[in-house]
Amino acid sequence: MNNSKLLLWHMRFAHQNIEAMRKMVEREMVKGMASLTVADFEKPFHCLAYQRAKQRRKAYKRQQGKRKKECFARLMSDISPVGVWTPGGNFCFQLIQDEASRFKWCADENVMTLILQLEKDHVIKMFSSDQGREFINKTLEAFLLEHGIELLTTNAYTPEENCLVEKLNGHLVHRRRQSGQARW
Repeated sequence: MNNSKLLLWHMRFAHQNIEAMRKMVEREMVKGMASLTVADFEKPFHCLAYQRAKQRRKAYKRQQGKRKKECFARLMSDISPVGVWTPGGNFCFQLIQDEASRFKWCADENVMTLILQLEKDHVIKMFSSDQGREFINKTLEAFLLEHGIELLTTNAYTPEENCLVEKLNGHLVHRRRQSGQARW
């Protein structure tokens, strides 16, 4: 079966799409690829790894009326690993985002310091984080209770519940990877 040859070349080219490989064969662009013919591409081809990598999770429907409308009423927070040690000696960063205004802070210090600064000018009603338990502890819970701020912990590993800050974390980690691979 010639499909095994096609699969072998498909894997050698890091799961290149089949149409691009067909053009390589037609134009004889690659030495040693003569074992493949244009007829090999007419047979059905399935690569499970390629199909899984192309799959996307369906987006969740937005729920009307669930988001806060007033600024600083709900602050969402999450901790995300950077992947490498930063020049400042950190391996993770904490991102805090206001739900209504979408304003963001990357907390380099204690989250309680940021809340104290914000409370001078604004009323913070709720602080939410996932139950990853990276930084939620008795000290933070007591601090929030003392300042009249409700602590809302969403389910761990469910980005749809803490979606704004989770999306932003994913975006920033992706950008960090891109900048780490850039050649200057």
